[in-house]
Amino acid sequence: MKLRDLAPLLRMARHLRTSQLIWRLRRLTSKGIRTAKPPFDHARAALRAEPFPAIPVFHHLGKVGENSMEALERGEFFHLNHQVDLGSESPDWRLGPQSEHRLWTITLHYHEWAYELAEAAVRGKEPAERLYRHYLADWMDRSAATVPGATALAWNPYTVATRIGWWVRSYLALGPRRWQEWSEFHDRFLQNLWQQAAYLEDHLEWDLRGNHLVRDALGLAWAGRFFQDSKADRWLEQAAELISDQIPEQVLPDGGHFERSPMYHLKVMEDLLTAALLLRDDSTINEIRRAWRRMADYVVWVRHPDGEIPLLNDSSFKGACDPETMLELGGQIGARPEMMSPRGGQHFAETGLMVWHGDPWSFFFDVGPIGADCQPGHAHADSLTIEVSFEGQRLIVDPGTHGYDDDERRRYDRSTEAHNTISVAGKDSSEVWDIFRAGRRAVTDQVRADFTNRGALCTARHDGYRFISADLRHERQVRALNSGDLTISDRVTGSGRHDLRGGYLIAPGWSASAEDSGWMLRSGNRGVRVKVDLPDSVRKTEEHRRYHPEFGKELDVVRLGWAGSPRLPAKIQFEMVKA
Repeated sequence: MKLRDLAPLLRMARHLRTSQLIWRLRRLTSKGIRTAKPPFDHARAALRAEPFPAIPVFHHLGKVGENSMEALERGEFFHLNHQVDLGSESPDWRLGPQSEHRLWTITLHYHEWAYELAEAAVRGKEPAERLYRHYLADWMDRSAATVPGATALAWNPYTVATRIGWWVRSYLALGPRRWQEWSEFHDRFLQNLWQQAAYLEDHLEWDLRGNHLVRDALGLAWAGRFFQDSKADRWLEQAAELISDQIPEQVLPDGGHFERSPMYHLKVMEDLLTAALLLRDDSTINEIRRAWRRMADYVVWVRHPDGEIPLLNDSSFKGACDPETMLELGGQIGARPEMMSPRGGQHFAETGLMVWHGDPWSFFFDVGPIGADCQPGHAHADSLTIEVSFEGQRLIVDPGTHGYDDDERRRYDRSTEAHNTISVAGKDSSEVWDIFRAGRRAVTDQVRADFTNRGALCTARHDGYRFISADLRHERQVRALNSGDLTISDRVTGSGRHDLRGGYLIAPGWSASAEDSGWMLRSGNRGVRVKVDLPDSVRKTEEHRRYHPEFGKELDVVRLGWAGSPRLPAKIQFEMVKA
């Protein structure tokens, strides 16, 4: 650890629970790798004879097609918009800590590709069976938990839990005939799968909590429903206990997930729905059903007119099931919501999000905490940011998330200056650092929402720059009128002069041309005139910025903004009018 990281580390630690610190200390001081005791015993344990429940398949990486099959023959793996040649004979499984493409490597070890190959084999694609056995056998040979470096990413508990699900799916997809023919490989597969579940049981992520614990529980549920044994029964019980413990903490009364990421909200919905189909405990299943329905009602509102999520905090398109499909799947557990297109406004007070769906404007105004106090890993320094759609098309967007490397892109994605809000003195409104850490955090107050049939008037204030000057505050008011304009008014209060920067990231597909009073924005036959009212010593700015709508994908877009050093208090106003 660098000395400069000590102070923010202490500021982060004060938000953590004592139990998190104890579990982290335990993990750091534990010696060796704890594995299954006893190991899987074919004479004593078996697979459950009962029919396995039908589980929806949430594909995040895409199906294996002819071209990707040829790539896999060459040892080239493609996902998250990035292809890597791992080698075909003795693949480089990228064990050990990785400084680049960490998320890509973790996702490689989920083994979704194994299920895709199993599906391809069932469809009669000749190389698929051979590739399935070759790559899994090689992975089992050279990526065991006891191999140096394997626990860094390949045996990260979240990774193990995810991999268990794809292994079980692939086993079921291939059917009993193939497994009978592959007797030796079959035994190895079951032995390794059993060890993964036992490892997961011993490495539950109580230090991280959050969506990781839900995924850990799901991994145990997959293994517990697959194997027939007293230990497997215990895994099912543990999964139910974990989920019952986490639902009250993670699913807020208004239906939002406490990490405040729309993408992870959907991922937790995926896991809870799957768990409800795997578990046997009726009380837990009913608890899941009630929580899932609240989360679904939230999703009905928290999506743009194009049907997709806003990219608040760590969020990415294709990082989770699309909202429409997710809502429809609720019928499998008796929790399908009304599939309406909402009109008007909603204030999700516990999550801290104000939503408006009118004509022609939709907006998502972030007025809450940056994330969960005990788990800020997916939080951005984006207090009072906003996303906007105009006539059904995205107009103002968040920067998205490129990946989870400790690099300049990650720092950009989490920074205040990358978002549609205001930075002071080039600082972040919340102290985000490293890959997943946050120290000092902005606190929002004076939150008010007024929704009528004419429009919306929403206001909030945060104190994220109190460390610069005790009286510094950023206030924002958002007003949208049906058949009228949308106005975003910012007021920075305090005293003296301070360097201020702000602006709005314009969605791909829009062009901007400067005018005396602001800009003209056009996309096809749509037009929006932006009028800017700035104080003295503040100038308009127009910059090219990066936009990361998917993991591993980078687009060049325009940011329309302003910068200067006005005397406080200072007011800045952007008015957007249909042209």
